[in-house]
Amino acid sequence: MKRGLCAGAVAAVLGVLAAAVAAAAGPGQTVGSADSALAKSVALERADMERRRGDLLLEEERLKTLRKEIDERLQELRRLKDGIARERAGLEAQEQALSEARRKEFLHLVKVYENMAPEEAAPLIQAMDRNVAVDLLARMKEKKAGQILENVQKKRAVELSEALARRKRPEGP
Repeated sequence: MKRGLCAGAVAAVLGVLAAAVAAAAGPGQTVGSADSALAKSVALERADMERRRGDLLLEEERLKTLRKEIDERLQELRRLKDGIARERAGLEAQEQALSEARRKEFLHLVKVYENMAPEEAAPLIQAMDRNVAVDLLARMKEKKAGQILENVQKKRAVELSEALARRKRPEGP
């Protein structure tokens, strides 16, 4: 049954093609000249398809080249990003070390002021930047800071005392 159906379909298609060839031949043309026109048309279509195929192949090569360039640039950007991350980590470590060194130096300064006589330390605290003086006094032992403040001018002592009261007690001595 299938063969009969397929054979019928093939016969129908051939009939349609024969009618199309006869119609293409037009009145007064022979089937041979219509075949020649059809062959010419097919050849032109084939040439156009080959040209398009060539264009597509060129475009495919161009896209491959662009993809390769993009991949290379991405790799370079990743290398740069990694280098920046390493450099940033190094800078952060240096900054942390510097911060720790400053903290140690400041704690050393606190000890120096604690070991001074209150009468000697007071004029220095009096002349010092307010924030530095507050940080220094905040890290001193309370008794020593009180003795120094007793020797600072009253207005300045009040100012420093109020600033000390407003801030949290820092870590360290």
